[in-house]
Amino acid sequence: MGEVELYQNYEQYKKELDAELQKTAEGFVRIGYLLKVARDTDVLRESGYKSVAEFAQAEYGLDKTQVSRFISINDRFAEGGYSDHLLPDYQGFGYAKLTIMLQIPEEIAEELSPNLSKADVQAIKEEIDEERQISDIEVALEAAQAVEEAKEARQQDREPFIDVENAPVLDNTLYELFRQDPALYQRIWERWNGEGLNEQVVKALLAPSGEKVYSVRIRGMGRVMLVLDDQKETVTITNVRTMEKETLTWGQVTNELAVFIPDEGETAKEEWEWIYQEPFPEAEEKEKVAPVQQSQKKEPRKESKVQKAKTPEKPKKTSAEAPSEEAREPEEQLPGQMSVEDYPELMTDGGEKDGKSAGMDEGNDEPGMSDCSGDEDADGRSEDAEGAAGGEIPGTDEVVGASEGRGREGDLKAVEVPRDLVWTSTEPDLEEVREQIRDAWEDLAKMPKNHPEYLAAYQMEELYKKAIRLAAGIEQLMLWKRRKMEKEQATGEDKNEE
Repeated sequence: MGEVELYQNYEQYKKELDAELQKTAEGFVRIGYLLKVARDTDVLRESGYKSVAEFAQAEYGLDKTQVSRFISINDRFAEGGYSDHLLPDYQGFGYAKLTIMLQIPEEIAEELSPNLSKADVQAIKEEIDEERQISDIEVALEAAQAVEEAKEARQQDREPFIDVENAPVLDNTLYELFRQDPALYQRIWERWNGEGLNEQVVKALLAPSGEKVYSVRIRGMGRVMLVLDDQKETVTITNVRTMEKETLTWGQVTNELAVFIPDEGETAKEEWEWIYQEPFPEAEEKEKVAPVQQSQKKEPRKESKVQKAKTPEKPKKTSAEAPSEEAREPEEQLPGQMSVEDYPELMTDGGEKDGKSAGMDEGNDEPGMSDCSGDEDADGRSEDAEGAAGGEIPGTDEVVGASEGRGREGDLKAVEVPRDLVWTSTEPDLEEVREQIRDAWEDLAKMPKNHPEYLAAYQMEELYKKAIRLAAGIEQLMLWKRRKMEKEQATGEDKNEE
């Protein structure tokens, strides 16, 4: 065993270790740089390799994904986007964290600290991905709903604690933060009413580990990330949807906390309940541990430096909104009316009625795919979509006449419903309806895209499209059933003749 090198003190030891770790961190950036040189120059001309990917695979066992990742890290985090060393803001992160940060917008990535763990960085990415799943229309609807709720509150002589539409971003952020973390609010309230608050105390309360990233979701605005670092003089709030960033001082944050101490209760719980008009959530009961396990000491769990947004659960429909099966009266069936239950062979094995198996297979006479195409018969001949009555399946050319069985079956492969389709019918008695709808769309075209009436009309349009597709699928099933019965009947007559 070799002789162990001795260090004079801890500072000397740590300085040397930091230097070696920095060399390792810069190494993968230089690898990306060298791969880019091989890609962009003729340095591989004498090697016989046709590309940098082929070269890296043969010589170093690096697949295309790894090569692309090294190059992408250099593009994003190296100085000038093409050098062998990292930008100062990204030094110390390491390969694994920078790989995740490739999928995080630059506006947020540049605020993160290298002291965050890989799990912390991954949590931030997941928050961004979650917000991307929410459409702009949903956010606009949330904003309209918040405005309506504020109006209702004022009509009841109850002024909302925070005016979501006009309040500063910091106020909205703290409001949602304290809603999702009542314990944090309680600690701040108790310190405010005790020794008081100052910047150092606020840093210790909001970022006990030195750095903290809070993600909260504001109705009508989306997720925002409050990034705190007690070594910096400022904090940032970044809107995940728009990437708009606001920079504030710790003093501004400290002063703004006074807004949330309205002195309407004698305890933190009473104050919180007055602000949010709901009961203070009780702390979750700790899991009971068996006596044998209690004697075993466990290492304290490392606290995450990222706090995810807690989104409220969607309310379940009440019995008034969704009547039970017993309370729902059966609909009266018209003579000769068909029902899904009349076709058990069309259902899946589990008896599901989600409509996924209600289409026609291409080139097959049996139901299968959900595209409702039915382009060809089993023998490969093109169908004319005529049924027993000589009618046709409704296509995109005559949606209004769907109930009469007119249209082109081939159009059912992808039923598209443009906005002006609702007035394409030539029926004279629908002229007044067509005029009304045309006027309505002209009015909506002048409205702002976030106007509640515009959003409601957009949803109705989407619902209308789905209804047309469903009607087309049902017509297709009825046609298939009719043809099958005719085929069976014809087969039986042939056998009788024999």
